Amino acid sequence: QVCYFPSPCVVSAQRQVTVQEGPLYRTEGSHITIWCNVSGFQGPSEQNFQWSIYLPSAPEREVQIVSTIDPSFPYAIYTQRVRTGKIYVERIQGNSALLHITELQARDAGEYECHTPNTDERYFGSYSAKMNLIVIPDSLQATATPQTLQKVEQDSLELTCDVATETSQHSHLSVTWYRQRAGEKPVEVISLSRDFVLHSSSEYAQRQTLGEVRLDKLGETTFRLTVYHLQTSDQGEFYCEAAEWIQDPDKSWYPMTLKRSEGTVVNVQPTDKEFSVRLETDRRLYTVGDPVEFRCILEAQNIPDRYFAVSWAFNSSLIASLGPNAVPVLNSEFAQRESRGQLKVSKESDSVFVLKIYHLRQEDSGKYNCRVTEREKTRIVLLPSPFFLIPIVFWFESSISVEVTSNASTILEGENLHFSCSVRTADRAQGRFSVIWQLLDRRNRRSNIMWLDRDGTVQPGSSYWERSSFGGIQMEQVQPNSFTLGIFNSRKEDEGQYECHVTEWVRAVDGEWQIVGERRASTPVSITALETGFAVTAISRTPGVTYSESFDLQCIIKPHYPSWVPVSVTWRFQPVGTIEFHNLVTFTRDGGVQWGERSASFRTRTAIEKAESSNNVRLSISRASDTEAGKYQCVAELWRKNHNSTWTRLAERTSNLLEIRVLQPGNKSHLPLLQHLCLSQQKKTNCSLQVCSFSDLFPPHLAPKSLSSLKIKSLASRGCWRLIGGQLWCSQGWLLGTSFVWSNVRLKLSQAQGNITVLETQRVELECVVLNRTSGASRLSVEWHVWKPNHPERETVARLSREATFHYGEQVAKNHWKGRLHLESPSLGVYRLIIQNTAVQDSGTYNCLVEEWLLSPSDVWYKRAEDSSGQTIVTVLRPDATLQVDTVVPNVTVPEKSPFQLDCNILSRSSQDSRFAVAWYALRTKAGGKKGNALEDEEIERKAMLSVGPDAIFGPEGNHWEGRLRFQRLSPVLYRLTVLQADPSDTGNYSCRVEEWLSNPQKEWYRLTEEESGPIGIQVLDTGSTLQSIICANDALFYFVFFYPFPIFGILIITILLVRFKSRNSSKNSEGKNGVPLLWIKEPHLNYSPTCLEPPVLSIHPGTID
Repeated sequence: QVCYFPSPCVVSAQRQVTVQEGPLYRTEGSHITIWCNVSGFQGPSEQNFQWSIYLPSAPEREVQIVSTIDPSFPYAIYTQRVRTGKIYVERIQGNSALLHITELQARDAGEYECHTPNTDERYFGSYSAKMNLIVIPDSLQATATPQTLQKVEQDSLELTCDVATETSQHSHLSVTWYRQRAGEKPVEVISLSRDFVLHSSSEYAQRQTLGEVRLDKLGETTFRLTVYHLQTSDQGEFYCEAAEWIQDPDKSWYPMTLKRSEGTVVNVQPTDKEFSVRLETDRRLYTVGDPVEFRCILEAQNIPDRYFAVSWAFNSSLIASLGPNAVPVLNSEFAQRESRGQLKVSKESDSVFVLKIYHLRQEDSGKYNCRVTEREKTRIVLLPSPFFLIPIVFWFESSISVEVTSNASTILEGENLHFSCSVRTADRAQGRFSVIWQLLDRRNRRSNIMWLDRDGTVQPGSSYWERSSFGGIQMEQVQPNSFTLGIFNSRKEDEGQYECHVTEWVRAVDGEWQIVGERRASTPVSITALETGFAVTAISRTPGVTYSESFDLQCIIKPHYPSWVPVSVTWRFQPVGTIEFHNLVTFTRDGGVQWGERSASFRTRTAIEKAESSNNVRLSISRASDTEAGKYQCVAELWRKNHNSTWTRLAERTSNLLEIRVLQPGNKSHLPLLQHLCLSQQKKTNCSLQVCSFSDLFPPHLAPKSLSSLKIKSLASRGCWRLIGGQLWCSQGWLLGTSFVWSNVRLKLSQAQGNITVLETQRVELECVVLNRTSGASRLSVEWHVWKPNHPERETVARLSREATFHYGEQVAKNHWKGRLHLESPSLGVYRLIIQNTAVQDSGTYNCLVEEWLLSPSDVWYKRAEDSSGQTIVTVLRPDATLQVDTVVPNVTVPEKSPFQLDCNILSRSSQDSRFAVAWYALRTKAGGKKGNALEDEEIERKAMLSVGPDAIFGPEGNHWEGRLRFQRLSPVLYRLTVLQADPSDTGNYSCRVEEWLSNPQKEWYRLTEEESGPIGIQVLDTGSTLQSIICANDALFYFVFFYPFPIFGILIITILLVRFKSRNSSKNSEGKNGVPLLWIKEPHLNYSPTCLEPPVLSIHPGTID
C-alpha cells in the first residue's frame, strides 16, 4: 500500500510466525533450544508464545507443553518438568523466544508447534508454525587410561584416547586434548576440528608449528597426543574431549553430544640447568690505601651437586680461578701480593666467592669481573661476567657550574624543543665531562633521556631509544663545555623539568680517569596539548538559495593552528528526506582532496578551498538544485605524526548542523534566512540583534521598493531598520545586507472575459494567450477547465503537457468529448481549444490554467509558476422551433362504403435534418356535450386511429378502424391516411398531430416541438338497409345463411341416399319376388353467389326410376 503525505494511511501487516527449520536430530540427555519468531503483528510489542507437540503415536492430537501466559497450559505429562525448570521458555525479545528442554528424553520426539495468541484487530496471516524433532540415542564414547606419569624436563609424552560413535545419521567428530591444573581453567593443547583442521591455543601454537606438539589418528578410533621436549609448564592433568556434530537444515553445525575421557596426571621435574651471577661491592669510588671486597654470588638450584668454576679478572687479565675444590689458582703478579697478605681469593660458601684487596694502589683502579662456568658431560655453560669499574682517585676540588637554557618555556605540542647546557669550570686542560639529560615529569618520575660519556659516546635512555633511533631526540657536544639536547615533534608527555647532570672527570697520575665533581641545573617546560580548545563551527551566509545560484559553507576551526599542524576536514551531507549522513568531500591531513562515494553530483559544481593562514575550509557549490538541499556538517580531525612516520588521531570534533534550503525562484513561502548575516554583523548598537529573526525575509535577488511591502512586522516594530537605496540599514548607521534587485518577471495570462453563444453541432474556439513568461527556456503545460451549470466543482476538459502531449480530461466519457476536442497552438504563447459539433451539455464557463516549468540544475523539471486566464462563458442552444402544420379546415362528404383520405401537410420545419412523428385522431363529442361547443377541448374526445414514430415504427390501429386504414408518405412533409369502406359511424372531425425530432451530437434523438392540424370534417352518406347489407353486416347471420346450410343439406342428402340404397336392395329382393321397381334420388345442385348479393338457391331434382 502506498501512502501519500499528508493523507492518513494505515498499513495492515500480515502476522507471520516462523520457527526453527526442521527436522532437528538431537541425542538423549542433551540440552536443546528451538527458536520461534513472530512478525507483522499488531498490538503490544511483547507477544506470548505457546508450545505444543504432536507425538508420532497420535499425530492429530495436540499435547500442550509450556506457555508464557498461562501457567496451567502444560498437560500432566509435562507439568512436573515445567515446574522444575527442565522445560522453560526464554524470551529473547518481545517477538522472539527460545524453547529450552534441558534433559532431552526419547519421548520428546515429535512435531513441535509454536503458537502466538492473537492480538490483532482481525485475523490475518499465520499464527503458528511447526517443526520436527528426532531424538536419537547418545552413543558417543571417549575413553583413556587413567594414570600418573613422572617426567623430566625435555622428555617426550605420548597419550592415546579412543573415540567411537554408533550414530546412524551423518555426523562429524572433533577431538581436543586439554591440560588442566588445580584452580585454573583448562588449556587447549591441540584439537582436530570437525573439518579435520588441527589447531592449538596460543600457549602451544608455536610448539605445534615446530612439530613439538602432534595429534595423530591411529586406525578408526584412536587419537594419539605427542609432546616432545616437555617443559615444566606442561605439568598437569591431560584429558581428551570428543564432540559429535550434525548439520542442521539451516546448514549450521550443532554439537549433539560432548564426552570427556578420564585424565592422566603428568609431573615434570625441572633439570635445574639455569643459574645467575651477580657481583657486589660496598661502593664504587675508592682512594689509595682503602680496602675493597668483591663478592661473586651464584644463584642456582642444587649447587652442591653441580660443577661450577669461578674466575676473577682485572681489566681482562686473569687474577685467579677456583674449582669445586675451592683451591684458588692465582696469576703470578697477584700470587705475589696474595703471599704478602695484600690480596685474598676464597670461597665463602657454595654460592659466594670473595676477592679481597686489603690496600688499594693507584694501579688497582679499573674494571673487575667475576666469571662462572658450569661443566657437564656434554656441554659447558658459560654465564656472561658481571663487572665493576673501580676508580682509584686522588681528591680534587671541583669548581664547575652548570646553566641550562631552552628555546621556549611554553610550546605547542608538536613544536621542537632545544636545550643548551653550558658548563663553566676552572682551567683544567685534561678535564672531561659526562652529561646526562633527565626529565622530571609532572608525577615526579625521573627518567634518563640521553647521556654522553667522557669519551663522547652518546646513548639514549631506555624510554627514548626508539625515538632516538628515528632522529626524534638528538644530543651533541657543540663545544668542549657546551652540550645541547634537541627534542623534535614534542608530545604532551614531554612536559616537565629538564635537568642537565654534569660529571667532571680528570685523569689521575697513573692515567686513569676519576670523578672530581658533579653539578646539575634544570629548566621547566610547559607543553600545550594540541586538542586543547579544539572546536569546529559551520556557518553559511546564504542558508537559503534559489535554483542555479551559488552558496558557500565555511568550516571554522579553533584555535588557529600553525600550518604544520595536520588537520583533516570532512564535509558531511544529509539530503532532504533522509536520516543518514554520508561523506561529501574530505580535505586530508596532507592537503589532498578525497571525494565521497556518493558525491558524483557535487564534483563538477563544487570547489573546496583551505586557507593558508588557518585550517578553515570553504566549500563553494554553484548551480544549486534540489540535490544540494539538506543538512551539512563539518567534521575535523586533529592528527599527530609520530617519530616512526605513523599517524595518531588526537581528537575529532563535529560542527553544528547547517541546513541549506534550495528554493524555486519566486517561491515566497520558503524565503532564505538572514540570521547568520545578522549575527555576524553584531555591533554595539541599539538594534536588538539577539532577538531578531530573519526567517522568511526575502531572497537575495529580490529587493522591495518599500519596507511595508516586505511585511516584516518583527523588524518594523523595532523601528531600527531602514531601507535606503535597496539596502537594509540599521538606524545606527551600519549596513546589514548587500543591495537587492527586485524581479517583476513572472508568468502572466490574458484575463479577457468572453461570452460565446452557438447552436448545437456548431464549432466553438477558445483561446488562451500567454502574455509573459519567466524564461524563454521554460516549457508550458496548458489545462482547460469548465464549470457546468448547477455543478460547483470544475471539470478538466483537456491538458497539453510540457512535452506537448495531449490528454483528455477525467469527464471525457461522460461528456462525449472524445473525438470532438482539438488543441492547437497557431503561434508562440497562443493555445486554442476547439470543440466541434457542440452539444447543449457543453455549455459552461471555460478558462485555462498554464503552468510554467523550468529545468533545474540537476536536470529535473520543476514548476516555476502558474496562472489562470479570464473566463469565457459558452452557451450552446438548440434550434428555434418553426414547425407549422396546415390548419385549413376542409369538409368532405363521401358515400357509404367509399374510402376517404386524411392528409397531414407540414408547411415548415425547424431543420432539414429533422424527423417527424405523425398521429391521426378522431374527434368525437363527449356524451352530454353541447353541440354548439363541439370543438372545445373539454367537450371533445380524441380517439387514436394510427401513429407513426420518427423511426417509422407504426403504432396499433384503433379498434373501430382496424383493417380499414392505409398509410402513405407522399413526400417528406406530406403524410396521408386513407380510410377504406366508409361507414356512417365514421362521420365526424379528424386531425393529425406532428412531432418534430432532432438528433444531438451524441446521436441521440429528442423532441423539439409538436403541432396539430385543423379539424377535417367527414360526412358519410347512409344509402339504406337491404337484405344483402343486413346479412353481410352481421357475421353470425352471414355464416348462418351462407355457410351452415351446406353441411346440413349435405348430411341430409347422404342420409337419404343411404336409406334409399338399403330400401332398393330390399326392393330388388322383393322385386325378384314381387316384380316392383326401385326409385333413386338425383344429387342435388347448390348454387351460391360469392358476392353475397343473393342468397344461395338449393334445388333438388327428382330422379328417374329405371
